[in-house]
Amino acid sequence: MDSIIDLKEISFYSEDFEILSDISLTIPKGKCTVIMGSSGCGKSTLLKIIAGIYPPDSGKIYYQEKDFYNLSFKELNEFRKKSGFIFQDSALWENTSIYNNISLPLDFHFRQLSEDEIKERVMKLINYIGFTDSVKLRPARLSAGEQKVVSFIRAIITDPEIIFADDPVQAMDDQFTKKLLQMLKEMKKKGNTIITVSHDSQLVSLLADYLIILRKGRVVIEGDFNVVKQSNEPYVKDILSRVLGEAASFDTELLDLLNE
Repeated sequence: MDSIIDLKEISFYSEDFEILSDISLTIPKGKCTVIMGSSGCGKSTLLKIIAGIYPPDSGKIYYQEKDFYNLSFKELNEFRKKSGFIFQDSALWENTSIYNNISLPLDFHFRQLSEDEIKERVMKLINYIGFTDSVKLRPARLSAGEQKVVSFIRAIITDPEIIFADDPVQAMDDQFTKKLLQMLKEMKKKGNTIITVSHDSQLVSLLADYLIILRKGRVVIEGDFNVVKQSNEPYVKDILSRVLGEAASFDTELLDLLNE
């Protein structure tokens, strides 16, 4: 298995409280890795450490076998250019429009693009998602689910090789969920690496290749989806049964679309 990111003995503290403890794991390249676990076990923190947003208090992170915190400025900028992050709370700029929020990564990383080229890219995604009437609005005018959609579009606007997603379809209605899962599936087909925190039964069942299950800041199990779901560990069985048990209630139309 080719890895794109490796963690070695990672620990992370908030004040005096240990959030993550001695975590070593491998993120496979070109696969969808899903981080799962009970509430408060450190899932979102781990995702942000993998993405290089939070520096660990101890341990090493390797990106394509290079020490992440010894990357040159150019190498680090290339990593940022090739990755996108969908935040759980959307993390939008409140004082500017939806259009400007989405175009920000292009303005920063692709300064050679003209305004017309940027507009074409932004509007293509906005039209596909169905956000045409909202581009001039500010985030406060949107629902939590709609803000998450904007965060999603912003994360993928650069066509990143690595997508980090913290509960990407949480609070979304079925229409948006259907379109976003389809887009994630198409990215996975192209060989993009997807790393997500999610307990969404549709996303896990349809996209997951590799699972990481946390408990109280430690990795209980990691590995291929089909191997992990055979685990007899009670905690693992409980987490997976609650998620995968909902798969039978999937919308038939959604399954037909995603399995085409």
